Amino acid sequence: MRVVRRLFVGFLVLLLSAGAWAQEENAPQASGPDTSMQGGLQELASMQSMLEFFFMEAGVYPPTLEELNLAYNSELPRGARPVPIPKDPVTGKDFIYRPAENRKGYTLTFPDPTKYGLPAGFTLRPVSWGWLALRAERKRFEEMVKLSKYHIESIATQVEMYAKDNNGTFPKTMDQLYPDYIKRHPQDPVTGKNYLYKQLADGYIVSSPNPERYGLKLFQYSSSKGIQVEVLPEK
Repeated sequence: MRVVRRLFVGFLVLLLSAGAWAQEENAPQASGPDTSMQGGLQELASMQSMLEFFFMEAGVYPPTLEELNLAYNSELPRGARPVPIPKDPVTGKDFIYRPAENRKGYTLTFPDPTKYGLPAGFTLRPVSWGWLALRAERKRFEEMVKLSKYHIESIATQVEMYAKDNNGTFPKTMDQLYPDYIKRHPQDPVTGKNYLYKQLADGYIVSSPNPERYGLKLFQYSSSKGIQVEVLPEK
């Protein structure tokens, strides 16, 4: 995942910044940013490109532009220049970015479109990716499976810690883990529900609240067998 992201970031460094760097290094210094309509729209289009590449990597759009900046610049190879996040050339301010609640869409516009002679309600919306959107959604789903597995195993670890501190006795309910072992109950990323815990005569089980949402018959951690994943039979 990290290698893919670094290749992805490296590609974007070339794609989105090569023009700006070439101008900086090879051309006479301009008096300032291009504040024409063409210059403004070019910067806005660059921002949209960065949002769309983020979507292809994550399956959703970023919650904020700060998160977008972190995604592009937190894992750059040593010596690489930071990827510049475009700003409005007239005001020098960030573009106005509003993601949808489910982060599957957004609106993007200038701080003040009228400064470019555009209507006040001017906005850009997501690119239609067609089948590529399905790829992004599948990748996002795979990441949620990994996150759910991590949650289940983390809860199991805290159950073991509880038993170690209580003469080998496992908790009867998840509530006994609060607040010393778990500060808050992690929720399944697909269903938004709490994970299930069941004490057994000789152990315990931590499981997904609805494994069918993952296309699984069984998605749990057993104290005797470890992580257990069983795919639903094809109909």
